[in-house]
Amino acid sequence: MCVTGNFALTLTLDPWVLAPVMGHPSLPLPITRAKAAAVHVTPETFVNARRRITDEGLKVLGVRFHGDALLCRAARFATLRRELGDGFEGIELPAASAKPQPEPPHRVLTINLIDRAGEPTHEAVERVLSFLSDRLR
Repeated sequence: MCVTGNFALTLTLDPWVLAPVMGHPSLPLPITRAKAAAVHVTPETFVNARRRITDEGLKVLGVRFHGDALLCRAARFATLRRELGDGFEGIELPAASAKPQPEPPHRVLTINLIDRAGEPTHEAVERVLSFLSDRLR
């Protein structure tokens, strides 16, 4: 989830990690433009992830809201797309698809989830589950 979202990418350093999912990764906190685009991993992590994408077909899934202007901004997913290429599947949902209370759009898979068929957040959960199922089978 947000504070631990980047761990999923770091864990790709271990070959047994086959289905990393980044739920609205929020670190480093986006207090500057550079930090808003940064991903809290080492350069070695990106090198290794790219190698695994090329050599092993590794895929990384990430989810966020377009309207998340506080913690997981679009610039961060742009960095993930640039660094991981086709190995990154980013799901970005409209802010209006979030359950509005009690939090602003940020937590796709938990607090802001509207768990009804046809809702974008429900579809995101279904995609995460199918990703895990497909990759771990």
